[in-house]
Amino acid sequence: MVVLGVSVDESPGAVKKFVKELRVNYPILLGGGRDDLQQAFGPIGFPTLYIIDRDGQIRSQQMGLTSIEEVERTINLLL
Repeated sequence: MVVLGVSVDESPGAVKKFVKELRVNYPILLGGGRDDLQQAFGPIGFPTLYIIDRDGQIRSQQMGLTSIEEVERTINLLL
């Protein structure tokens, strides 16, 4: 399993500050902006969690804050 974050912030400096303050321990990709993400994934809110399988298919989409317990439950159902 690979965890990636995608930021739509304009400033790489803002992303670095966020990562440092929250001690994010996974890679953060700089996205092209909200419109690009909506074109790729459809309507989204922030934050949105996507679980994508090995074939690139979206298996789960959860908008809003998601607890670690919910993430684990969803992954276990997909295994």
